[in-house]
Amino acid sequence: MHWFGGRKSKSRVRFRDGRLLTDCAVAVGLGTLFGLVAAAQVHLYGHAVGRDIGMARLIPIYLARWYIWVALTPFIFAAARRWQLGGERRRGTRVLNAGMLAFAAALFALLHSILSAVVDFALVTGRVPIPLAVTEHVGTFFVSGLVIASAIIAVHHALDYHRRYRNRELRAIHLGAQLAQTRLQLLRMQLRPHFLFNTLNSISSLMHEDIEAADAMLAALGDLLRAALHGDGSEEVPLRQEVELARCYLEIMKLRFGGDLAECIDIAPDTFDALVPNMILQPLVENAVLHGIAARSGGGGRVQLRATRAGGSLLIDILDDGIGLPHDWDERRGVGVGLGNTRSRLRRLYGANHDIEIGNRDEGGVRLAIRIPFHTTAVIALPAA
Repeated sequence: MHWFGGRKSKSRVRFRDGRLLTDCAVAVGLGTLFGLVAAAQVHLYGHAVGRDIGMARLIPIYLARWYIWVALTPFIFAAARRWQLGGERRRGTRVLNAGMLAFAAALFALLHSILSAVVDFALVTGRVPIPLAVTEHVGTFFVSGLVIASAIIAVHHALDYHRRYRNRELRAIHLGAQLAQTRLQLLRMQLRPHFLFNTLNSISSLMHEDIEAADAMLAALGDLLRAALHGDGSEEVPLRQEVELARCYLEIMKLRFGGDLAECIDIAPDTFDALVPNMILQPLVENAVLHGIAARSGGGGRVQLRATRAGGSLLIDILDDGIGLPHDWDERRGVGVGLGNTRSRLRRLYGANHDIEIGNRDEGGVRLAIRIPFHTTAVIALPAA
């Protein structure tokens, strides 16, 4: 029960005050249940042996005995908390604590026997019991009291163990989520300087060929950076935001290729609000342009970006009509920053619930296909690394 926990700070007291009445009600309810069961057992036993004792006489006595245990339970829990057996304690400390708990159990059993003797005698005779009656009562009920006190101490240790186990589990989940989030942020931050430096290199090259085109590319770069820096840094963003970023990048590349680069962006209307990893499309479009189209003799080409929904999945295709992948291309050795980063982020965000495929198209060029869960609210939990 929460009100028998560890040493209380003011904040913890305020937190537990809201549950105090509930805990008291549970304790009294259990005491009432045990008292009624005990009274019923004595009544049935008396009836079986020919000594019929009425329930009206037995119920007050046994309820009183168990309500005494209810009243003593906070003090028994305090003793169990003072002499803990669990945790990172040395063997000698545990032995000492076990001895102290055994002594405390005996002390509470004795106290309960004395108090119940007083209550029993008062309920039956209406007078204070004589010492002999108390001594006889203690001799009769001390052992059962010792068992009950020990059981209450065991309950406290079970509750405390459960609390510590739950706290460790929650702490491990929290640390795992923090680690996964940190790794995702590092992966995302790796992309921004990557595409920025590539774009600046393109502007630098164009400066020697066409000043006006380089100036227009610099203005387009400003739009690209505004699109890239837009948002609150969330790990997932709406697809429409990623499409805008990819479009800005393609505008820059069109200037770089002098209008020989064509684009086709075909996004299904029901996918614009789908959440996708931040900065997921631009580096893949960049791969299609730089490693597919730019490598083709004569330059120029076409890049297509498509997104559709298929049941519970979002399908994204990036296609180009460039030179394609070499026949001996090995993904394990040929993955660059963009694709390698994308695979790592998808794995950390969605675990096994994603696919990414890359291969040559029959009509020439490369097709990169991504499948991720379709969702419009951030409900996907970061898995522990």
